[in-house]
Amino acid sequence: MNWVLEQAVEQVQQWQQQGLSLQVSVNVSARQIQHNDFIEKLKNLLAAHPDMPPCLLELELLETSALETRQTAEVVEAAGEQLGVYFALDDFGTGYSSLTYLRQLPVRTLKIDRSFVSTMHQSDGDMAIVKGIIELAQTFKRHTVAEGVETKAECETLMEIGCDTVQGYYIAKPMPADEVFDWVRDFHQSHRAVKKKQKN
Repeated sequence: MNWVLEQAVEQVQQWQQQGLSLQVSVNVSARQIQHNDFIEKLKNLLAAHPDMPPCLLELELLETSALETRQTAEVVEAAGEQLGVYFALDDFGTGYSSLTYLRQLPVRTLKIDRSFVSTMHQSDGDMAIVKGIIELAQTFKRHTVAEGVETKAECETLMEIGCDTVQGYYIAKPMPADEVFDWVRDFHQSHRAVKKKQKN
């Protein structure tokens, strides 16, 4: 199991012990998860961090690498069913998007590539792609995450057309792990204040 994955699990457990439940996504390659001992190593890693619910770890596959072999789908399915760790398909729409493979690959999340998100208000074609991915995800009962959201207008549009989650600089810029707890607290307080103001 690589160092990045181990560090991510350790960090999620630390947040969990502080009363903060945050899901963390970690990029993995198809080649990495096709090792014969991948599931066993992942199982051992989770066992060593019992305070971290497995559902708070999501593994991201690049779309192109996910299409390599049937073995990838089998590992993804085993991780979800045996360990409760689910996968996301990253940069969806930028590679060879096989509908048949999407049906067979038991990922929970489709991540809409930022190249479509950043230009959807200037390009009817990119807007159609974003809408199409969201509709496709809804058909296959997948969660959607839009990457690279940098403006309020982009965020509002994505929510209006049914995107489940957005990520990007509009929400927050990268920050050290030890600053996340305070940021989440301040974000929730600000959100509650806005909702209260709207009711008044």
